[in-house]
Amino acid sequence: MDENKITVVSMERGKVVMVVPELNFMRDWPRKGTKRLIPENVLREAIYNQGSMTLFKEGLLYIEDKALRQEFGLEPLDENDTETPTVIPLDDATIERYLKKMPYIEFKQAFNALTTSQKAMVAEYAIDHEIGDYERAEHIKKATGLDVIKAIELKRADAEPAPMEDNNGDSVSNRI
Repeated sequence: MDENKITVVSMERGKVVMVVPELNFMRDWPRKGTKRLIPENVLREAIYNQGSMTLFKEGLLYIEDKALRQEFGLEPLDENDTETPTVIPLDDATIERYLKKMPYIEFKQAFNALTTSQKAMVAEYAIDHEIGDYERAEHIKKATGLDVIKAIELKRADAEPAPMEDNNGDSVSNRI
């Protein structure tokens, strides 16, 4: 029998695992952008598992089939529905646009519409790529508690080689 398979994509840069013991089902996505095909009937049952639903609601996993996203309440059925939250798929290009190209007012609106996990993804991206726009960093800090500017400073400090000292605490050259 040929089952309908649904493509589910990881939006998280780390590993994501969906486990539904009642269905004897487990899938993992090792990195951002990884796609897995899941039988539609399994996905329909798994979505009722609180942990699985959270993976989709927080934007860690993304269902490519729009009709299913709407059916599961992950996306509004029509444009006039302002009650149903929309999970915005975040790829690196979108995050980069948020942090570098989008006007600050638009950034605030777009950022505030993200889930908690997605806000953390934006903060991590800013740190990894050393994007330290002060206004955006302050907004991110208020929303997530992550201090992007401080994290970038610490990252840079870790990258600098520590000065070498002799037994007396005097600086020495590392040349031979």
